[in-house]
Amino acid sequence: MTLGKIVGGGYPGAGAIASRSEIMELLNQVKKPSARARSFHGGTFTGNRITLTAGYALISYLNHHRALYENFNNLWNWVRGEMDKACEEYGRICWVTGVGSMLGIHFTRNRPINARIAYIDRIDDGLYSLLHLYMRTRGILYMTEHTAHLLPSMIHTGDHARALMEEFKNLLSEVIRK
Repeated sequence: MTLGKIVGGGYPGAGAIASRSEIMELLNQVKKPSARARSFHGGTFTGNRITLTAGYALISYLNHHRALYENFNNLWNWVRGEMDKACEEYGRICWVTGVGSMLGIHFTRNRPINARIAYIDRIDDGLYSLLHLYMRTRGILYMTEHTAHLLPSMIHTGDHARALMEEFKNLLSEVIRK
C-alpha cells in the first residue's frame, strides 16, 4: 500500500509504504546491512521531523474524532442510494456505485461489478460527456467527462450533496421522459 498527503498532515513531501511483514523486511537496513541484500527506498523528505510531526498530529486528531468519518460516509452513502433510486425511477439507464464518500455513475445496461465491466457495458460514451457538461453548467465539477467518478472531501456539506442529487435527477428527467 502506498499512502500520501494525509500521513504528513498536508505538509509537502509526505508519503508512506506499508505491506505484510515479509515484504517490509526487504527494506530493513538493520537486518540486511548489505545494499545488495535489501530493496532500496528513500526520498527527499525521508524522516523529515516537520513532516512526521504534522502527520502524527493530523492522524491523532482524526483518530480522536472518528465521528467525522462516520457522519461523512453516512452522508455520501445516503446520496449514492438516492441517486441510484433515481436511476431506477428513470428506467435503469444508469447505476450509482461506490463505498463511503466515493461515487461512480455508470450508464450501463447492468450494474457493473468491476471497472472492466463498467467500460465494456457502456450504453453510449456521449452520456458521460452530457453528464459532465450538464454538471459543469450547474457549478458541479469532477475530474473527467469520460468517467463519472466523484470523490467529495470533508469540506463538501449536506447542501453540496443535495445539490448534486437534485441536478442529477434534473438531468435524468431531461434525458428520459417518463
